[in-house]
Amino acid sequence: MAIETVLDALNQHCDEKENVFLGDMCDTLKTEAFGLLIFFPALISFLPLGFLPGVPAICAVFIMLSAVHILLGRSHLWLPQGVRKISVSTGKMSSFLGSLGAWGRRLERLSKQRCNWLTVSFSLKLTSIVVFLLAVASLIFSFVPFLGLVLMLPLAFFGAGICMRDGLAIGLGWGVLGTCGLTALIV
Repeated sequence: MAIETVLDALNQHCDEKENVFLGDMCDTLKTEAFGLLIFFPALISFLPLGFLPGVPAICAVFIMLSAVHILLGRSHLWLPQGVRKISVSTGKMSSFLGSLGAWGRRLERLSKQRCNWLTVSFSLKLTSIVVFLLAVASLIFSFVPFLGLVLMLPLAFFGAGICMRDGLAIGLGWGVLGTCGLTALIV
């Protein structure tokens, strides 16, 4: 699904209610929520917020949750009832989605449905196993400065590729992972 379509679906959902619940947003996004829950936490790790103690661990847990859902072949993201009931006011969500719109359009210009063989079932499940393992490694090694960034970089590519069905982004994630692995072996 295109980023613009995802943002439009979320905006339409915001127009219907005064408070937007996290569970309803995930239901609206369906399988695109999996890629977004890999992509956004990976990006958060690159922001100053990602350097606060505990934030990388929380990001890793969301990434692991998303990877498990892909492995199980689920069509919707399952969240605990308490998390599903977390709400945000429609005004705040609309302004957030509005600010994401410009970035989404830029990202969408770069993204196309390419290398489709990397987005089919078997390849996607293999990628989600690696995503899960990288998230576990990120959780374990979150106390080592900057190691989390190295582990989150391929996760950002994997998440973008899964969300936008762009096999090239997934392939770039594999390339970054391989480069990081070779660098670790050499050093």
